[in-house]
Amino acid sequence: MLPILFVIALLFPISASAYSKGYSFKITHSVTGGKNHDLANKATSTTVEGNTYWASGSTKADKANYTVTLTNGWFTSYTVKDIKADGYRYNKSFGTVKKDTYAVRVVKSTGGAYGDYIEGSGTIKQ
Repeated sequence: MLPILFVIALLFPISASAYSKGYSFKITHSVTGGKNHDLANKATSTTVEGNTYWASGSTKADKANYTVTLTNGWFTSYTVKDIKADGYRYNKSFGTVKKDTYAVRVVKSTGGAYGDYIEGSGTIKQ
């Protein structure tokens, strides 16, 4: 009986593979990475964390906001907005994306003092 169960297990493999790839950023305004996120046609999210700094490198009390966009470089993009660069980790959903290869673009969406910046990192997940 055991060999039969083993054969059945081989015929119906369980697919538990999930996509997870990191990115990082340091921006005074915006940055776009390379197109290196090969995504399937499914629900996609990002877990992201950033903080706001003075040009000197010290942490700024007045926190900026930023957006994260997945773009294929042509006509398709998916954006999550109003992420506060306050040192906390946020989970944001892009919804269902089309199968394609995407770049991550991060844009500082609020003004600030000359030379201040946002530094952080995140993970794209499906």
